[in-house]
Amino acid sequence: MSQREESTLKWVAWLCSDALAHILESLLPLSAPGHSPSDIDDISDEELFRLAREGSKFKLPSTAICTNNISRVTEHTVLKSAQDMEDDTDYPSEALVLQLVAQQTSIPVPRVRRLLKAEDGTPYIAMEHIPGHQLSFVWPTLSWFGRIRVAFRMHSYVRQLRKIKHPRSAIPGPMGVPGEGGRICPSPLFGPVVFRGPFATYSELTGFFNERLARLLQSGSTSPLDTLAFDDSQPLVLTHQDLNPRNFIVGDDGHLWLVDWAWAGFYPPWFEFVAMRRQAGNEEDVTGKKNPDWDAIIPFVCGWFFEQARWIAHISKALYWA
Repeated sequence: MSQREESTLKWVAWLCSDALAHILESLLPLSAPGHSPSDIDDISDEELFRLAREGSKFKLPSTAICTNNISRVTEHTVLKSAQDMEDDTDYPSEALVLQLVAQQTSIPVPRVRRLLKAEDGTPYIAMEHIPGHQLSFVWPTLSWFGRIRVAFRMHSYVRQLRKIKHPRSAIPGPMGVPGEGGRICPSPLFGPVVFRGPFATYSELTGFFNERLARLLQSGSTSPLDTLAFDDSQPLVLTHQDLNPRNFIVGDDGHLWLVDWAWAGFYPPWFEFVAMRRQAGNEEDVTGKKNPDWDAIIPFVCGWFFEQARWIAHISKALYWA
């Protein structure tokens, strides 16, 4: 079988699985998730920061990992430091994305309670606490059928994100407020220098990667694969960029919640595929365990973008450069 025939066969398999996922969603729709009431309306910002600093009687699950920037301040609320690179922002991108996803999709996400700033100017988000356990803890206990169900649910989430319409859809990178230009972009695809930009247009994002390719070609350390250009053949879509088992919460209510939208933004669809594969490696580093079943579902969840992943891998040397 030729490479072209193999690629065609894989795309046909993807389209069939996508159709099956759509049918299953229609036949077995999930009920809307319930949200806990806000319990911080009468609590000041200063008191919330004190509870985060000194600790409250409410704790995150003992099984929780990589939650060092999150504090559970009340029964139904957590406080999280925003990760925006703009020091003066009043509207953290993660909060804006959570509100957008809640409005335009059925993906279970925490509700934003309040935006606040610490004395040093660091922005924080007070958001709904989701009772449950991270999928990284639950995944080993699932049967093969249970894992397939999770894969179909994640597939649905990615498809819904790609359908979101917003005025910011034409600007690469994190969400912003109306009239605001591009924001500094966090992405695992940028290599070891995780933050790049800002990019005002899609063509500027394309230009950044193609300029890296050109510099790599000039250095002489290249191969025929490197001569392919950055794939901007599809419109920018909303991507999460950190789909790993730690960021899915198997809720006590039975829903699969998606959290930690700090790196979310508008990028080419294939960014989700490459980012999910790279974050799977990060998950292995954190837990010390390999998860081949998780790796296997990534093409089903995000689509078949191995060629784009190879392209990024081939220009990776150039992404180390300032």
